[in-house]
Amino acid sequence: MVQCYIQRRKNGLARLFPTYEIYLKDGDQFLLAARKRKKNKSSNYLISLDKDDLARQSGNFFGKLRSNFIGTEFVLYDKGTNPEKLDDAQKDSSLIQARQELGTVLYKQNVLGSRGPRKMKVMVPRIDAEGQRRVLKPTSTQESMLERYKVLKDDPDVMILKNKPPKWNDQVGAYVLNFNGRVTRASVKNFQLSDPKGDRAPRPHTPAQRTRAHNAHACTRPHLRPHLRPHLRPHLRPRVRRPHARRVLASPQPT
Repeated sequence: MVQCYIQRRKNGLARLFPTYEIYLKDGDQFLLAARKRKKNKSSNYLISLDKDDLARQSGNFFGKLRSNFIGTEFVLYDKGTNPEKLDDAQKDSSLIQARQELGTVLYKQNVLGSRGPRKMKVMVPRIDAEGQRRVLKPTSTQESMLERYKVLKDDPDVMILKNKPPKWNDQVGAYVLNFNGRVTRASVKNFQLSDPKGDRAPRPHTPAQRTRAHNAHACTRPHLRPHLRPHLRPHLRPRVRRPHARRVLASPQPT
């Protein structure tokens, strides 16, 4: 298990387009940086291996995160080229790499809006017995992880993760979920991702969780399996909100 934290920087001119930097908690080692791209109708984040170099033309360019217009679907790609922009000769060329799809997130608000817990599904390429990630290079929208999921719920190449639903606690007047002491601030954005199939096992499998810290500029702490580290960047856009009685809390006791 790997524990990380995300630092948000929005000083000066960067206030409208803040930068998000993810670090390993052990040793504060920098991993990735992301910033929302300008002049895009939907949320589109550029991801870089250098926090001081977030140019798309740079050699540090790692990939991008793109959402639909209403912000309910997010897709993570590497730095490869969009196959729909390549002609037949370019697709056959070894000099041009078509982009890989690294992850997809489906986000859905509760019918209660901000007063209720959110629902989320995360799709990532499956890892084989040798620890190798499946390489997914869709050549069209119909071959994407999202469309494959709609057709085949149990895709052998894709792992489906879902957030654990919190339970309503009458004593505290809030939805609660046990984070084993890792939550320091109540937030509707606190969540745990789990493998539904693994939850049926004697020891439930929780590959990732995200919690809120008191420091407004270090407000996420994802705990990820090493092979899932590049795949959950949609949560690079936290917003500061005051705690609310109906937010998802960390329960001191197992729920």
